[in-house]
Amino acid sequence: SFLLTGSISRYFHGSRYCVFMNKRLAADYDMNEGIYDMVLDGKFTIDAYIGMVRGKYNDLNGNSEVDDEDFFGMTSDGRSNMVTYYWSLGNKIIAPDASGALVVDYFNEKTVNCVEKLCSMFFDTNGLYIGDGWWYGMGAFMENRAIFANGCINYGNRLRDMNDDYGVIPYPKWDEAQSRYVTMVDGAHGVLCVPVTNADLETVGLLTEALNADSYKRIIPVYYEITLKDKGARDEESLAMLDMVVDSRVFDLGYVYDGWSGASFFFQDLIPKNNNNLASYWQKKEKAVNKQYQKVIDFFTNYGQE
Repeated sequence: SFLLTGSISRYFHGSRYCVFMNKRLAADYDMNEGIYDMVLDGKFTIDAYIGMVRGKYNDLNGNSEVDDEDFFGMTSDGRSNMVTYYWSLGNKIIAPDASGALVVDYFNEKTVNCVEKLCSMFFDTNGLYIGDGWWYGMGAFMENRAIFANGCINYGNRLRDMNDDYGVIPYPKWDEAQSRYVTMVDGAHGVLCVPVTNADLETVGLLTEALNADSYKRIIPVYYEITLKDKGARDEESLAMLDMVVDSRVFDLGYVYDGWSGASFFFQDLIPKNNNNLASYWQKKEKAVNKQYQKVIDFFTNYGQE
């Protein structure tokens, strides 16, 4: 069967990852002014992010232990919030080589460096916390116990009752040389299924395209402008940031067709455990990963070439 997505699914638009910022807390730590300019100037890198959150920690419950009741510079869940960094830092799983052929491009020096950087970020930089659960980071954020929190832009719907004003910025880049900010679209969004038994794919294609086009023109503007912008963001700068996040989305065949056998979730497997030995993990998984992705590459390379 063929799976399709697009504007026909409003969750397709809201399931893009971003960073939420508590504007009051950022101002308290002299970080509020200039963050939006940093983003717009292409200077919001992973190292800049680390510099902002380093040392921003307070043992609120006084038990001399770092736990989920304390104050942090940044909070995140250890699942898809963590996986998103793979793409935001400029990586791809399946990509065309110089000849245009699709290849698996996961295990390389850059990916190794990213894992090491993120492990150091979360475990050597006092002020960050990885929570156990999909909503943890945002829960702490809603309670004004985190300056920054990773999440999806549709989380803004759940922040309407938050007293402090907040802003939205994209995930950081690897370095300033990276051409643009990048975000992934979470897999938990609606898709259409076209059964392989369908005898009239041309008509289905036309109808699907028409439904997506109509939704793009009539439904998505209402969802985006009213639900996300008017109610989910509280300043003009964040509206520009939301546009940037929406425009920076990527789809990777290696994520879409991971099948729980690919490499898409390696970051969530390793980083929350402070395991920066990607080489060893890749060695264990390489055979299964390549087998899964070769099926994907063969399908898209050979489809329609009977």
